[in-house]
Amino acid sequence: MSMLALAGCNGRAGPPASAPGALPGNWIEARAIKPPQQDVRIGSLYYAREKPTADFGSPVAIEPLCFTTLDLHGVQQLEPVGVTSFDVTDGFSGSGGLSGIKTMLVSAGLKGDLTTYYDLKLANVTKTGITHGDAQTVFDRLRRREDCQRWFGNVDPLFAVYQVESIYTGDIVLSRKHEWGAGGELALTLEALQPKLEAKLRNETRDSVTGKTMVFAIVPLPRNLRTQ
Repeated sequence: MSMLALAGCNGRAGPPASAPGALPGNWIEARAIKPPQQDVRIGSLYYAREKPTADFGSPVAIEPLCFTTLDLHGVQQLEPVGVTSFDVTDGFSGSGGLSGIKTMLVSAGLKGDLTTYYDLKLANVTKTGITHGDAQTVFDRLRRREDCQRWFGNVDPLFAVYQVESIYTGDIVLSRKHEWGAGGELALTLEALQPKLEAKLRNETRDSVTGKTMVFAIVPLPRNLRTQ
């Protein structure tokens, strides 16, 4: 059963909004994934169509490059750590789940997209990862692995290569934005529409927005071979 959390705004102000594409404040050091995805493997290598950067201020779209399992290297994950909830609306704005429900908004006489009226927040957030030293140990071995060397060679030299040191996972909460939370014809329309949108979002994400299965943010280590 889906663990998609369903929450309506009760008129109270929510947390301060974050800058577009960024995670709020500087209490969390991570980059949002756009769109969020499943099975992001700690210690493994990914590439992104961007210049390598250590800046966490914008979301990143990652593609798999060289997978591994930590057991092969005698490395253990750190104990999971719970962190404060945060907004992931921007991370989802490029996903099929949001574009697919635009028709429902239009049919209800609403202009704009889902994020005009609703927030998507990540609750019950958990950070899981490995130490920086263990990440280096895993990378040193991967860069000597024949298949990884071949894949490195096939990646555009202008693209960034990242190793995932940590991941952030959690439960999605769909809630009406504060300004549409109480009173008025529009608020009533949004209240009636919300269960349908939640069902559509679950369907279009194939119920993958569940429990601790979706990764919304990562701590990426730049690993382009020419910089190592």
